[in-house]
Amino acid sequence: MEMTFILKWNPAISSVDLNDWDFWVRKQAFLTPNWSVFEHEKVCVGDRWVMLRVGNGNTGIVGYGTFCSNPYQAGDWSGKGRVTYYADLKMGVLVSHSEPLVTTQQLEELLPEIEWKGGHSGMCMETEDADLLWNTIIESQQQRRIVTYEDVCIEPGLDMEIEGWENLKSLFPELSYQDLFTSRVFHDMVTLRTEHVYGESVFTFTVLLHKKFVLPVICTGLQRIHTNIYGDMRYQDDCQIWFDGYHFHVTINEVEVICEELRFGKSSHYGGDAIAVTI
Repeated sequence: MEMTFILKWNPAISSVDLNDWDFWVRKQAFLTPNWSVFEHEKVCVGDRWVMLRVGNGNTGIVGYGTFCSNPYQAGDWSGKGRVTYYADLKMGVLVSHSEPLVTTQQLEELLPEIEWKGGHSGMCMETEDADLLWNTIIESQQQRRIVTYEDVCIEPGLDMEIEGWENLKSLFPELSYQDLFTSRVFHDMVTLRTEHVYGESVFTFTVLLHKKFVLPVICTGLQRIHTNIYGDMRYQDDCQIWFDGYHFHVTINEVEVICEELRFGKSSHYGGDAIAVTI
């Protein structure tokens, strides 16, 4: 059974300030940040988290989601040298720090036995309390008609920033403009090969889309290359492309590249047999 944990965020002392949170809200479809968890020994991948803003200002629940990693030890975010455990966060919904989904006052009326104004981040909730809180949050979200972005693969608007966008668009003339940014394009995708030209600072993904289209995704001005392939991971159907204001972030099938420029190369038809790939 999945557990639910209360993560606590005080922007006055946190390493994540109000500006950082604004950035997270804008880019939430593409981020998997970590957060400290006090009862880390109880956390498992897939458990639920809710983010509680504490301290001054408009406090209350400002986000929720699930953990996408097991806890791990890393440096203390406060700089005090404490032993600290973190888990990575898959975003469900984040809202403005000034407009909580459920206010502190509402929380105190709903579950008065829980400390809602302070305490450790990453406290495990009792099941009945957790279900009551979760249902209250979801109801609030639905009433406010907050849009989720689980199906977004490319950040909307990047067609103006990615050279060769027409090479992707030409493969799917039947799709709407909005659909070109979603998993409808990438739901059947395999990486045929990757190439890193070190001296020229170029990294190219050559991907197979829908078992018939070959599209080069060319990253130049490299800042980072990172791979994160786990055992039993399906090596397909995974793409995220977004811009942080300075660099493009491209993640395709567990390989992440951060670069200065991005373009889609000339597409072609695949002539071989398409075989789903699993690692």
